[in-house]
Amino acid sequence: MPLFYKKKKPSEESKKRLAYQLCLSKEAGADDILDISNCELSEVPSSVFSICKVLQKKVLILCGNELKTLVPKTCATNALATIKVLDLHENKLTSLPDDIGQLSSLQVLNAENNQIKALPVSIGDLQNLQTLNVKGNCLRELPSSVGQMASLRTLDLSENSIRELPKELANVRTLESLTLDACSMSYPLASVCTAGTEEIQRFLCSELGLEYCPPSQYLLPVLENDSSKPSLDCVDGEDIAWQSKFMDYERRKEQKQLEKLNFEKELEEKQREQAQLLHLNNSRKEGMLLSVKLKLRQALGGQVVLPTDWETTAEVIRETGRKVLGVSSGRRKEDKETWWWNEEVQDSIQRKRFVKKKWDMDRTEENRQVYKELQRRVKREVSKAKQKAYDELYTRLDTREGEKDLYRLARQRDRDGKDVQQEQERVEQGVCLQQKVQEAERQKLLEKVRRAEASIGARISNLLLDNKRQAKSAEFLQALEEDRIHMEHLTAITQEEASSLRKRDIAVAMQTMLSETYSLRLLQEASETRRQSMVSEACKSMETLDKKFEQVLALQQLDKSKAISQILQEEEMQKAAFEALQLQRDSVHGYIRNQIILIEAELMQLTKLEVKRRNLDAETLQEALAGQRTALSDMLQQLLKQKDQREVELKQILMEMELKSDSTQQNYWMIQYQRLLDAKPLSLRMQEAGVDKDLVNLLCKLSAQHYLPIIAHHRITAEALRHMTTKDLGKLGISEMGVQKSLLHWAREQTNSPKNSPKNSPRKFQEEQEPGPSLPTAPLPQQLTPPLTPSTPLTPTAPSPLDTPSTNECVVCMEDRSLVVFLPCGHICCCQVCSDALQSCPLCRSNITQRIRLYHG
Repeated sequence: MPLFYKKKKPSEESKKRLAYQLCLSKEAGADDILDISNCELSEVPSSVFSICKVLQKKVLILCGNELKTLVPKTCATNALATIKVLDLHENKLTSLPDDIGQLSSLQVLNAENNQIKALPVSIGDLQNLQTLNVKGNCLRELPSSVGQMASLRTLDLSENSIRELPKELANVRTLESLTLDACSMSYPLASVCTAGTEEIQRFLCSELGLEYCPPSQYLLPVLENDSSKPSLDCVDGEDIAWQSKFMDYERRKEQKQLEKLNFEKELEEKQREQAQLLHLNNSRKEGMLLSVKLKLRQALGGQVVLPTDWETTAEVIRETGRKVLGVSSGRRKEDKETWWWNEEVQDSIQRKRFVKKKWDMDRTEENRQVYKELQRRVKREVSKAKQKAYDELYTRLDTREGEKDLYRLARQRDRDGKDVQQEQERVEQGVCLQQKVQEAERQKLLEKVRRAEASIGARISNLLLDNKRQAKSAEFLQALEEDRIHMEHLTAITQEEASSLRKRDIAVAMQTMLSETYSLRLLQEASETRRQSMVSEACKSMETLDKKFEQVLALQQLDKSKAISQILQEEEMQKAAFEALQLQRDSVHGYIRNQIILIEAELMQLTKLEVKRRNLDAETLQEALAGQRTALSDMLQQLLKQKDQREVELKQILMEMELKSDSTQQNYWMIQYQRLLDAKPLSLRMQEAGVDKDLVNLLCKLSAQHYLPIIAHHRITAEALRHMTTKDLGKLGISEMGVQKSLLHWAREQTNSPKNSPKNSPRKFQEEQEPGPSLPTAPLPQQLTPPLTPSTPLTPTAPSPLDTPSTNECVVCMEDRSLVVFLPCGHICCCQVCSDALQSCPLCRSNITQRIRLYHG
């Protein structure tokens, strides 16, 4: 028997539907219905109970799920005290809560098609229950407390194993409809049960010696009316306070929603008014233009063409409105879920589509029958393939890792439910910000409209002034016409003037006048030609000078940009070299790199040993190795974060140096590089300060160089260490137990055999500390709690690479070496090529969140 029962993993669509329904039920103005049906739930979320309790929901729909219990262990039934309609059909419930009688407002209970074996005795406390549907369950009898339901109207007991009805059912005087399997009843007899509800009630009343009264004489409240009992009797003072606060928040939210709707209505009204004004202006503009044209035609006797600024202004206004108000987007179409389709199902569906097209083309009865038969066959194949895919999924989930994944998913879903309110607040903030932006855009649009109206008014005033000028010009033209008539009268030739005409003198005068006019015209043409030639030559010379000047400027700019780029490139290269050397010389960064290398080696050895023990089926040791590997992977992730943090700190130091540097200083980064290169290492400075060279080498091998300043400050020698204890070293600031023991052991060796080199002391000390078999002993979780800093070095606990098999091939291809660390599990079991295509670890089946490439042996 497995430790956990099989759980069905809900699909992504079901998760989205659940989150959407929960979020929808919390919105302002939402109705009293909470519908989370068809969400593939194995238990009711705790957030549902809090929503029903705080928001006073009246209808709760839970049908079409995988529920086995109605109320989880962390929730209480009285949280559903305000529920009037409870729909539980199409689930896997085996029983109802024993305290279901606390649902004092419940009026409809639908538990059809479940696996309920018995009804609780407290169901008789549901005084307001009017409909009880337990069709299609495993009931064998009804409790006698059913007779206490004073408002029951409809009772459905069909498709159960009930053979007898309790006599107390006669006390339910309001029962109008009783549905049961009459043929299988023994009490009352089948003949009585087939006669109907009235005959059954008459029989039960006669058995109890009661007088039968029809249910029409008993009036009941309709479903929408509230219960006569107060609904807040079961709520304490603190819940009432929180509920009042939440209701105030909902009222404020509704008020904001109403303000937004009013704002949208006002915006629509203003847009409508603006459209009407534009239409009115267009109509007035056309009439005014027509009147002006007619007057101008009458005044000047010709056709006048006016500029089309009105159309341009209207187009600008429409384009601005489009930019501010935007356009609506179409609806998205969702695809079907076809992840479980195999090749057979796809081929069958292709054949069905082909037959459907053929039937659509000829519409024969034979092709229709073929299509119907093939459609039924495809449905069967699809259902089988889907069932097979889900069975495989359940089998894969029925493992320890699958249960862990489901547990993490449940925790994540619970956190997502808690974050719904925060997400809603962020959405409200976004809506407020969007409203502010829209208001600003609306103000801009109104400003543009005002400017357009001002320009239109200016043009109209100009047109009116032009109209007045034209009227004045018409009067002036009339005066000119009168003068012309007067001149005609004056120039009229009389007979006397013609007789006294001197033809010869007039002809000579006219010829002289024409010759002078022609010569004057020739002079004008010649001067105009010379002027045009001079202007063209001046323009050409100016263009030539401009081109030459532009070429000179371009050459100067090119030389300047080249010089600047060369200087910047040299400075960037010097800065990059200094940054690389600083990373190399930084003790903290180097320490973190060494610790990462040690942990990667430990994980490599643990993975090898875990594979070997898995082949030997050593489950007890396997769990211990898994705990050690998890601890090492956590340390590796923490070290990687510290490494990145240290690199960021070094980059900030470079930026500060760059800001503080003098812009006129040349080769600034080269000087800094030389200064860093000439700086002596910490060990050499400690030797110059008087610290023993062997002691410096020992601390370097133990990765404890950060203790060198302490030893130099207190002038600690081998003789002083020989008389000290671990407590004395702890008081000085050397708090690590391994470093303390190594120093004391080295001091004893120096005293006993001065000729021995201390280089082998760490190795001997490790051999003394790690006797016995070569099993890896990673640090315990208690030892991993302190943060990894340069003051806490890590010593290798797994066997050295020389003690393990030399081959560490990939578990996928079995050819290349394993060079990739999977996080968070910590396994090193794949090569670089195989790891790119994996989404989960091949050893523990956990999801891969990060991959680390190994570049060392």
